[in-house]
Amino acid sequence: MMDHAAQRGGSTAEIAESENNPPFETSPPWFSVLAATCLDPGDRLRRLALPGQRPDAPLFMRERTARHGVLSVRTLASLTTCYSTRYVVTGVAEDDLATEVRALRRERSRPHRLLFEALHSLDEVATLQAGLRRGGMVVESFRNFGNWHELIDEGFETYWAARDSRLRNTVERRERSLRRGPGYDLRVWARPEGTGEAITAYQAVYGASWKEPEPYPDFIPALISALLTHGAGLVGALSIAGRPAAAQIWLVGGGGATLFKLAHDERQKQHSPGSVLTKLMLERILSDPAVREIDLGRGDDPYKRQWAAHRRQTWGVAAYDPATLAGMALAATNLLPHVVRRS
Repeated sequence: MMDHAAQRGGSTAEIAESENNPPFETSPPWFSVLAATCLDPGDRLRRLALPGQRPDAPLFMRERTARHGVLSVRTLASLTTCYSTRYVVTGVAEDDLATEVRALRRERSRPHRLLFEALHSLDEVATLQAGLRRGGMVVESFRNFGNWHELIDEGFETYWAARDSRLRNTVERRERSLRRGPGYDLRVWARPEGTGEAITAYQAVYGASWKEPEPYPDFIPALISALLTHGAGLVGALSIAGRPAAAQIWLVGGGGATLFKLAHDERQKQHSPGSVLTKLMLERILSDPAVREIDLGRGDDPYKRQWAAHRRQTWGVAAYDPATLAGMALAATNLLPHVVRRS
């Protein structure tokens, strides 16, 4: 039995944000969820409001102090975590960043290191590097993680026809088998009134999956609540013979859709519930012509290249204050090996 549950959530068009708005992950609600659920003891939330930034979208940062060997290192880092797939610094000007960095270095508890992760744009990387250097820091960039993605031109059918025949045949065969055999039920939530059910469904599948417990257990419930409240995502759950089998969280907005979190019950893997759910969710999401790109979130898991053909590298930028012992020690530790290898 199938229930595509359109009545439960409205169309994808109703949840997608305007082209002029950023996707949920780069907007203030996202950072509010991270700040409320993913700060460790001793962390302090900071906002760098540079002149070129929108007043309601400063650079959200986390300040923390940790031991590195014998040194106590104070780091001011982008508010990113193991969940984050993108951090945007659009609108940051080199001059403004340099001025802000000089002000930070005059503070009594000045940071020894500044760190930015999950950057998609090399232009943003270059701007950060230049501004940080002009502020007096020693700077390096580094590869962060891979992100698989696919541009969408003509909706689901065209997208699906371009997938490898082995993937299409396997998923379609599993879907037909489920219809003939135990039957399946698809539930999709996109509105705030479905928040409780969506959280329960996702956590039931996650608890039966192969995955380790979440490092920040309050994050997923808060994320689902914020997504459905702000109309910025979907939660989908597939049940087989009445038992939860797979669940996914999608971020939708700004012309794109991101498969952010997923899980399936390992005891039902013979049905390929995760793959079947991915196909069903994409059928729904790509029915909206405003969605022009899908991406598969953070990392290079082997299955992702079956669903998306293109990989982009994300980047990080680290900057060290050479006027502090900890900053100079970190710069030497991280940069000298590269100098030696080039010599």
